[in-house]
Amino acid sequence: MQASLLPQYRLHARDTAAKTTTYVKDDPRTQIRTYLIFEADGTIKVRKTQRVDAVLDLNKDQANAFTGYRGKEWVCTSRVPLIEWNKLLTASGGTPGIDAEYDRDKMRKLLNDADYRAFKTVPGKI
Repeated sequence: MQASLLPQYRLHARDTAAKTTTYVKDDPRTQIRTYLIFEADGTIKVRKTQRVDAVLDLNKDQANAFTGYRGKEWVCTSRVPLIEWNKLLTASGGTPGIDAEYDRDKMRKLLNDADYRAFKTVPGKI
């Protein structure tokens, strides 16, 4: 029944003991995999995963090859995987999935924190 309502999703698993059915959708561009888990009591759980290693490797390579800002109109200063962006947006006072409003100063502070250095594509402070 759910398959006809979810054309982008494919059946991933059916657990007869737990009475759950799981559908999955892969987005090759963002590397996000979305799971819809239909429970026996009628609830639906959504779980998302994302491979971030390629993004972090690209950030590291770009930061190592950075030659400075001189003579450039536009410089990409950070690249954050979408899963992590939602966490950062929530931490900086925004609402992921609803709006893109956030406190720029808080976000800048987070990106300049040593714990988030892997998201930066330039050395130094943003």
